[in-house]
Amino acid sequence: MVAGLVEKLRKNPGDGQGWVMLARSYKVLERFSEAADAYSHAGALVAQDATLLADYADVLSRSQGGNLQGKPAELVERALRIDPEEPQALLLAGAAAADQQQFAAAVDYWGRLLAQLQPGSEEAASLEAAIAKAREIATQGASGKPGKAAIAGAVSGEVTLSGKLAGQVKPDDVLFVFARAEEGPRMPLAAMRATVADLPLRFRFDDSMALAGGKKISDFKVVSVEARIAKAGKAQSSRGDLFGTLQSVKPGSQNLRLLIDQVQP
Repeated sequence: MVAGLVEKLRKNPGDGQGWVMLARSYKVLERFSEAADAYSHAGALVAQDATLLADYADVLSRSQGGNLQGKPAELVERALRIDPEEPQALLLAGAAAADQQQFAAAVDYWGRLLAQLQPGSEEAASLEAAIAKAREIATQGASGKPGKAAIAGAVSGEVTLSGKLAGQVKPDDVLFVFARAEEGPRMPLAAMRATVADLPLRFRFDDSMALAGGKKISDFKVVSVEARIAKAGKAQSSRGDLFGTLQSVKPGSQNLRLLIDQVQP
């Protein structure tokens, strides 16, 4: 079947669907280099599809011995720009972040994927274990002894929930805490994921936790820090979310007090 498909593509190299079919066939056969090459010929069909971009990244990384840095990471980033919740892209993004010791970013990516898995399944249990380990390392700092640059740009503090809103949440509601530039890209500079049961929650963000491809906290004069209880379980804000924000936070600020006291209209 594969040989016949290769022959058809020699005669009609513009058949994007054919190249995708060939790539998937090679992947099943664990011929990852050839699968990646086939995806590279699929053109706009892959470039506009988050699922195909993620699969392309997967086979390309496997052809490189599991290395996700470089082009695989670029493909994952493109996939998430198209669909921020694409499952395979989230899995790979978390792995790439962990490889770079960006454990808070790994927690964020894998947490968004976990929300899509069947609770109690083997896949969910494995991912929960990975998230717990990444969160532990992120809380302590990637090395346990942050360097001077990381300390200089660090912001830390505690998140609490207003008593007037306590009746609107459940212990397993998802909680996101993130820092972002007040002026510039809206992509978070650093992030972590927890649950309401973890409140009051200590947080610490520094330059070692910069999200893949993003800027660092120390690149900006001031940042904002937001905590959001996501009723839909996703990082994007939605109606009914509970949140609190600290603005004009200077890198290096410690012992911040972030109160969740507002409801998203």
